[in-house]
Amino acid sequence: MLAEATTTPIATTLPATSTAPFTERPLTTQQTVAPFATTTIKKNTSKLIRDVGLAQANRAYNDSKHE
Repeated sequence: MLAEATTTPIATTLPATSTAPFTERPLTTQQTVAPFATTTIKKNTSKLIRDVGLAQANRAYNDSKHE
């Protein structure tokens, strides 16, 4: 049989003041995305565009050979 879940909210079990070693501050728009993520997305997008272009070129070439 499953043990009954506690109904105590998590917030009540935490101390009233934060004991974290850093000061909490709201993130700006620039900080919400890791800086490397946009670079990776740009690289992957350009690779995808190139790969799709190559696939279309190969398909057109192969189709022209079989006509």
